[in-house]
Amino acid sequence: MKRKILSIELSNELLDLMGVARKFFENVMYKFTDDVRLVEDMMTIFDESTTNAIRHAYSEGKVGPVKVSLYLEEKKDGKYFILTVFDEGDIPPGMPMDMTHYKLDLNEWFKEGKVGGIGLMVISQLADKSFWKKTAKGKYFVAIKKIK
Repeated sequence: MKRKILSIELSNELLDLMGVARKFFENVMYKFTDDVRLVEDMMTIFDESTTNAIRHAYSEGKVGPVKVSLYLEEKKDGKYFILTVFDEGDIPPGMPMDMTHYKLDLNEWFKEGKVGGIGLMVISQLADKSFWKKTAKGKYFVAIKKIK
């Protein structure tokens, strides 16, 4: 059974409200677990995925929604948090659809002076599963973490 336990809508105009949204998200997480490490991991996933969407989903000067939802799913093998972040942008070029094992060669990354992608690598290491889902109106970034 999957149930939505949180829904927040942000936009790049409201980036200054991330602190409020973050605290709200953290408070909701603690309603379902007292595992500090799990909450810290989910907070990092929340931070990276929402700020990526707010900063990169829309071209310079364009404003659009960033919808964040948190679900609690109960399966036979346990409970899971599922975080989804929706925006109306495209999946970043060159990114795999399944981000579960996404890695960067940091030596090459620094040599080439690249920007971006480290947050997605962090998410892939913290989440049990992460992936993109394209829709007609935009994309979802989904991260799943088992509650131990």
